[in-house]
Amino acid sequence: MLPLPIARALVRAAPAHAADAAVADASGPADPKEWAAYQDTLERYTQRMKEFQADARTILDTYEAEERAKISSSYGAAIKRTEDTEAALRRVAIARIEAFLAKYPTSEHTADMLFRLADLYFEETELSFSGQMDEYARLEAQLEQNPTMALPPPPLKDYTRSMDLYRRIIARHPTYENLADTYYMLAWCLSAQ
Repeated sequence: MLPLPIARALVRAAPAHAADAAVADASGPADPKEWAAYQDTLERYTQRMKEFQADARTILDTYEAEERAKISSSYGAAIKRTEDTEAALRRVAIARIEAFLAKYPTSEHTADMLFRLADLYFEETELSFSGQMDEYARLEAQLEQNPTMALPPPPLKDYTRSMDLYRRIIARHPTYENLADTYYMLAWCLSAQ
């Protein structure tokens, strides 16, 4: 048996379940009624702490959702405008690069323009797929409410335009400075389809 001062020091330093054992060792066998009352109190305390933690988590989650909604409503329109502007600029860039390639098919910059165009097509595919997945998720949610509804097949990514350009660069421009990047993007597109 441990000396009483050492046992008390261990009780203060040890976690609650270890403290129970240390107290029992230090003071000898406890009165069974007191021990049962202590265990009952400990169980109630533990249960209340779990309830408190669950309530606190619920309050925090609700508060976070409200704050996110405020931010979304504040910046949602600005984000939408920015996305629309970005899409318009992408379309302009695609049109200009396509016009450049039609006018100068064998320029020293052709490979780089092909790579940039492939990258823009890649972005368009990603954004299109994201929109299609949002729509598909909406349909899935409707399916839960209307089980007889037929769900179309999920959307697929189609990198055909980008892959065609990457292959064209590889075939016609073997000394292109970003040829390794071209191979990488072609492989990535092939693996993602």
